Amino acid sequence: MARPSLSLTYLVLAVVLAAVFIPMSIARIADSDEGAYLIAAKLVMQGKLLYHDFSYPQMPLLPYLYGAWMKLFGVSWYSARLLSAAFAVALGLALFRQVLHLTRDRRIAVLATVAFASSGLAAVWYPAVKTFVFPTLMLFLAWAVLDSGWQRWKYFLSGLFLGLAVATRIYALVAVFVLAIEVVRREPGRNGARQLGWFAAGLGVAFLPMLPLFLIDPDTFVFNVIGHHVIRSGGLGAVGDFSQKVSAVLLLLTLVGSEGATSLQFTILLFLNAALGVSRLIMRERLPPSAPIAALLLLVSVMLTPTYPQYACIPLPFMIVNAALLAADIVKALPSGIAGTGARRKLGHVAAVLLALYVLVVPVDLSLFIVGRDVPPMIRVDDWKIPTINRVARAIDEAVPAGNPVVITWWPGYLIESKASILPHTENHLNLYYSFEMSPSDVGRYNYISIFELIDHIRRHKANVVVLGLFVFDGRPGSQVYDGKPLYRRLLAESGYTLVRRIGDTEIYRWPGA
Repeated sequence: MARPSLSLTYLVLAVVLAAVFIPMSIARIADSDEGAYLIAAKLVMQGKLLYHDFSYPQMPLLPYLYGAWMKLFGVSWYSARLLSAAFAVALGLALFRQVLHLTRDRRIAVLATVAFASSGLAAVWYPAVKTFVFPTLMLFLAWAVLDSGWQRWKYFLSGLFLGLAVATRIYALVAVFVLAIEVVRREPGRNGARQLGWFAAGLGVAFLPMLPLFLIDPDTFVFNVIGHHVIRSGGLGAVGDFSQKVSAVLLLLTLVGSEGATSLQFTILLFLNAALGVSRLIMRERLPPSAPIAALLLLVSVMLTPTYPQYACIPLPFMIVNAALLAADIVKALPSGIAGTGARRKLGHVAAVLLALYVLVVPVDLSLFIVGRDVPPMIRVDDWKIPTINRVARAIDEAVPAGNPVVITWWPGYLIESKASILPHTENHLNLYYSFEMSPSDVGRYNYISIFELIDHIRRHKANVVVLGLFVFDGRPGSQVYDGKPLYRRLLAESGYTLVRRIGDTEIYRWPGA
């Protein structure tokens, strides 16, 4: 029986990938950070200047990327989510192409792509509007393009893709060492220096659009990109709070508890990656660049304070490629003839069991992020569903007066599809929380807001509409960020606001004087 054409294989895989990531982009409950990322994209689309008009705790590319997309296809949760899904599909196809190039075995490449599509880390975190899927795609392309047939531009493109990844998430910069070494290895002598220059030029072109944001006020730029995370660590530093890091790693490895199906899948992948490293060491063969890239990304993910298992979705495609290379190495090592046929059959059975175990557990993760799970800061799962969030947005539009469209809300996600304006300095749901760790002068300089300012705004009716919903921080340092409703209900009543609408656990208040 003839094998299907390569084009048909790509088409089928694209459909499979889309069948995973597009429904998840629609059905997945909102992540708290998405509200901040999307409001940033909406504000830059309206002409606001990132960092200098409002705070944003990441590298600058994501808001401009999603802002441009929503300018074309509409400002909405689903529009932005579908862009994330498109990036995830592109990443899956790039993974197939790279595994096929490295192994010359279409079956292994297809199985690697299926493993990618059925990974909880990918299916759950890539469709969200976060700094995960786009920088991962760019990182992967930065490596994959080195294996392309383009002789003239591939080193420049590699640097460009890597620069775009760093411009979205700063710690992608760790891959520059691996890729630079790979460029020199491929092009020895003077030609290597020249191609390394093209690689650096690609990085420079990617960084160039960030230069104005930096030059306006370097200190503000650095604080948003780095300083915010120093405060976020609670003064423990990038490598501090070892107990939390150990707990997160043990959770991810299913040694203490489990992060859904993700933990089992990650443990399998980590074992296969370690086996590749050991086997290549024994055989004295060179490790592929995907191995040190995955290792460095995992290391920096663990170093971040606090450490979250979701960070492992960035090294994920590199780990899957390494697992595929191990499978290819084993197949090549099998003897020929009858003995080889029997060995291949046994190997196929083992591979089928591992893949089945890997794939069949993924519905656990999907259901957790569609049906939801009752963990802080969740109040009730329905409040985190996009249809509920959009109902709140419509209710806000009905309540807000034309003369003063400013709204006070502790979570900016409600205003993505609303015509109302967010109160300045509340664009990030954690600004109020971290302001306790800052001096009063820095709170104002870096566009944060203190609890005293917020209370004053409410008492002076700076906003005619106030939304008590998600992430209502009660103003006590160190307290949970979702338990402040009783305090603000009293403050709103004392200030003359009245409750005009309740949607789930979200309350909308309006000042009658409007």
